[in-house]
Amino acid sequence: ATATTVTLNNLSTEVTYDVRVRCECGSNGSSAWTNAQFYVPCIALTSVPTELTIGTGTSTSSITPMNAYYRNSWTQMVYPVTEFPSAGYINSLSWYVGTSNTHDYSTLKIYLGTKSSAINESTSDWVPMEDLTLVYESTNGTVGSTVGWETFTLSTPYYYNGEDNLVVVTSRT
Repeated sequence: ATATTVTLNNLSTEVTYDVRVRCECGSNGSSAWTNAQFYVPCIALTSVPTELTIGTGTSTSSITPMNAYYRNSWTQMVYPVTEFPSAGYINSLSWYVGTSNTHDYSTLKIYLGTKSSAINESTSDWVPMEDLTLVYESTNGTVGSTVGWETFTLSTPYYYNGEDNLVVVTSRT
């Protein structure tokens, strides 16, 4: 079989399209219809930076993004919408390791989501897990072993809407 690309022009953004496709099989007639669906997000790719640093970039903390004091940790961070120039896809996250301090983990998971409030007002104001998207998972590894930027390439790129505050959750067991 030969792959064929068909370009659809003049599509509207922020619209979900339903498409029906079938093959013309010459004298044998046509194939059955195949249904597909796709969404066209509104992303001005030329205006989204390839790398964005939130804050000063080298602040350090012993408990974020992965709490080292406990073997199991769940850390939820909120990054304000004012730190982002626009909507776009997030393909990786990096944190600055200020002091080399290796931490082993059985499982490390990173979730992303959004919320309207820029802070967690109380211990019950966290974004629930069912409202988050799992974007990274790794087993039997270490973090924090080298001073500098530690990057996590997401297994699933996350579309950030550019309208709400970004929620980043790390879960380490």
